[in-house]
Amino acid sequence: LMVSLVWLIVTSIGVTVIVISLPHHVDDKMSYDEIRYLAGAESLRETGHYRSPSGSTSLHWPPGTSLIYATAARMAGSSPASVEWTVNLVSYLALACSVLGLLRGVSVHPLVMVTVFPCVLLNGFIVSIYNKIWSEPPFLAVYCLLLITTLAALRASGIRLAALLIASAFLLSASVSIRYVALSEGLVLAAMAACLRRRMWNDPTTIGLMCTAAVVPLIAVWRWAGIEDVESAPRTFAIYTHPFVVLDNMRAGCLQLIEQMLPGRILGRRIVAAAGSLLLAAPAVVTLSLERDLRSECGSTTETGQTQTTSSHLVRANMVLVTSCVVYLVSVAGVQLFLDPTTPFDLRILSPFYIMWVMALAVTATLLSSAEQSLRGRNAGAARACAGVLVLVLAVTAFRATRFALSRLRSPAVHEVSMHEDQLTGEIRIVVERYGDGRRL
Repeated sequence: LMVSLVWLIVTSIGVTVIVISLPHHVDDKMSYDEIRYLAGAESLRETGHYRSPSGSTSLHWPPGTSLIYATAARMAGSSPASVEWTVNLVSYLALACSVLGLLRGVSVHPLVMVTVFPCVLLNGFIVSIYNKIWSEPPFLAVYCLLLITTLAALRASGIRLAALLIASAFLLSASVSIRYVALSEGLVLAAMAACLRRRMWNDPTTIGLMCTAAVVPLIAVWRWAGIEDVESAPRTFAIYTHPFVVLDNMRAGCLQLIEQMLPGRILGRRIVAAAGSLLLAAPAVVTLSLERDLRSECGSTTETGQTQTTSSHLVRANMVLVTSCVVYLVSVAGVQLFLDPTTPFDLRILSPFYIMWVMALAVTATLLSSAEQSLRGRNAGAARACAGVLVLVLAVTAFRATRFALSRLRSPAVHEVSMHEDQLTGEIRIVVERYGDGRRL
């Protein structure tokens, strides 16, 4: 099984490297985000200051992505646009190592690991972002590293726990430098630090070092990007979008995620929506119910006690993943509701949620299979059935992702004959940024 896993990992990386090497931008048009990142990188490379396409300094977008491209271009001695493939390749390899580290860190069953790996690395949307100049490739790699250190802290104590929490705070600041939405994980990390204070080494010092590791890198990045005086209008805190509109946008975004796993054309959108709702709730419901059953039925013998220890770690890891998913969704909804109505619930903004959700399903399947040995009667049968269903869903997702990646290898690039919606919106935003306030667009 381990040989098959190694073969699958190598094949997945090889296929995706070929896919991201395919030609793109056939019509030499780029989306607004790509124009913005390249403009920021060119400005950093030439003047040492982070500027938007309109030439103004703004903190509406963090400078991390442009800073990465500017640094890579300076090291390569070329333009930021020419290092796109290198940055995306390094980001993808870092994501692959991070996903493998996540699966190994939470002790996912090898059979589940075989299905999860292509679910993430060969997913159609995740593969497609690695031939664009977007913030998602470096962000997903750093965000998954943050999840690794956060979950590893659950099993640590003393100095090792303090080191992992400080490393998590540093990776959190690196993530926020690329995408502001990573601030949601800061709430989870703070809650974890509060719960694990008794196991820390010198907890006041550790918490102080965590705050330093979270703040100092952000200040360093902003100073390195030359951002000192920000010429932007003060942001008002108000309700920009109706709450029911935000809920409908969230529902549509989650439906897109579910259709990454279940075939909507075959099953129908209603069945997919109903099954997806169960899958979204499965990690939290199963984890809470199994924790109660394990506490009531386990712990009497050494063998059961050992099983309970393994299950207890899986329960804690799954609760962190579930909490991160919930806080992430609520944060995106809050930004759309109160700060920026243009923030979408699309696959781009939900890509970290998709990875955490797949990981939570994998941990849930492993938890059910390990708890089956401790439970009796109908509970054991139900655990076995639920584990089988989750593994089947992950296997279907892996098959669909692999088929998509292979189809990308066979299909040639399609020439564009008209301007995409995001390209048109990007050009309009550039004009509005130059002659007016573009945040309400």
